[in-house]
Amino acid sequence: MATYYNGTSGSVLGGAAGASDLNVKDWKCKVEVTEQDVTHQNSSGAYACVTGTKKVTGSFTATYDAEIHGSTPALIKPGETVILKLERYDADSTPTTGTARILSCEFDHSYDTTFAISVEFVFSGAVTGFLA
Repeated sequence: MATYYNGTSGSVLGGAAGASDLNVKDWKCKVEVTEQDVTHQNSSGAYACVTGTKKVTGSFTATYDAEIHGSTPALIKPGETVILKLERYDADSTPTTGTARILSCEFDHSYDTTFAISVEFVFSGAVTGFLA
């Protein structure tokens, strides 16, 4: 069974000294683990399993002003890896930070020089904070 989280802020880090390259407006995540079948002779024919790998996938939206920052953010391309920091609604929670691979991007350029970016991602490797 998966666990779901969401929040209203965060950032994509990747600039010099971990500077924020993109401010996340809202996000959501799904945390799930696989199960590994370890049925054996001593389980009397009954199914037995152990927890497998944990996978954290999600999406976020952000706005970007090309007039201020230049064209599209260089790191936001499918296949690229970024450092993603996500914050929850409750201020007491420690933000989650980890390496995320960008799976897909969608750009909505219906404003002047500002456009919305919708991104789907998967964390790759260990994460810190409330998703750890």
